[in-house]
Amino acid sequence: MALNRDDFTKKTVDLLAKRVGYLCSNPDCRKPTVGPNSDKLKATIIGIGAHITAASEGGPRYDETLTSEQRKDIDNGIWLCANCATLIDKDPIGFPLEMLNRWKSVSEDLINKELSSFKLKEERQSLEVDLVLKNNNSEGVFEPIFIEEVTNFSDKKVLKQLNKKFGFDYKGVVDSMKTGNLLNDHFLNKINSFDDFLDSLNGDSLDKYSTTKEEKNDPQPVSFSSLILNGYKLVNLSVCLLELELKNNSKEVLEDYKVYFDFENMLNAEALDKRKEFLDIKPYNYNIKFKDDFKAEFIPESSMLVQGDSIEIDKICFKTSHIKTISYVNWKVVARNFTTSGKLQININPIIEVEEKDKFVDNPENFNTLREIVCKYKFE
Repeated sequence: MALNRDDFTKKTVDLLAKRVGYLCSNPDCRKPTVGPNSDKLKATIIGIGAHITAASEGGPRYDETLTSEQRKDIDNGIWLCANCATLIDKDPIGFPLEMLNRWKSVSEDLINKELSSFKLKEERQSLEVDLVLKNNNSEGVFEPIFIEEVTNFSDKKVLKQLNKKFGFDYKGVVDSMKTGNLLNDHFLNKINSFDDFLDSLNGDSLDKYSTTKEEKNDPQPVSFSSLILNGYKLVNLSVCLLELELKNNSKEVLEDYKVYFDFENMLNAEALDKRKEFLDIKPYNYNIKFKDDFKAEFIPESSMLVQGDSIEIDKICFKTSHIKTISYVNWKVVARNFTTSGKLQININPIIEVEEKDKFVDNPENFNTLREIVCKYKFE
């Protein structure tokens, strides 16, 4: 198997390491990969010249269109610490070649600019950069709303006996509830018997189509559905919306910068969907890209943020549990000759609204009162 690998030459590996100053090319890592050995005549190297596209067939990100020489070329290599080299190969989907090429380019560019800079790095530490919360709520407290459903169980047979004896006009009740609204009438049209009517009182028919349970961890505040073509939107009141701004509070220009985010103590987070309606197919641009449910990268259109200026980050929506009171936004700015980081605390005051409902079942004595936390939704 080793015979079929298109490995780098020692010269190529050495060049990959030197071109990034022996620092890991992962911008979230940047770990030094060379240092002293206990033997004073040796140095310890923990970096790896990794292949961006695999050196052999079946490997991560393998590209069959490349020639053997192209696979061995320095353009197909990236210098990483041992941990990051293992990580990118264990999860090739999470670390596509476009991301690795961007890491390589940014790392080489940072080193190049450090070499050519006329200012000492210590002088650049006068830069002051901060991430601030811009939400209208000046106290910075988010109030997601949840419903505590309290379900009591009643005897279904009693109602069926009453209907058999007195002939309850359930069809008239159902018809009176129809409004001409597509979504509302969609459920009512499925009621064809008294049992169906009882199921509708129980909410069973709605549960077949509902996505309102808290475990449906979609962080988007508005859901669009093909069932809601007549202008209605389903709004999730349990979702929080972050409006963040990066500020350069110093007297120097912030150059060639990016911002990396790690969202802590949340169920998940995403860039807010900019669509306005179900049929909105415009190609919206986003300045924040999410790598997974908790990590994101802000890539500004301009490579510079002048002194005293600020830039808005696209809105971010997130979900949290009904028992959480604090979440965090960990952030890191990487720029020319400058790195800083911080931790923004997000205070949360979950609101729990109690709703009681009756459910009609056979043998209610076999059921205990049920309590369940769900998201609160409304139609707009």
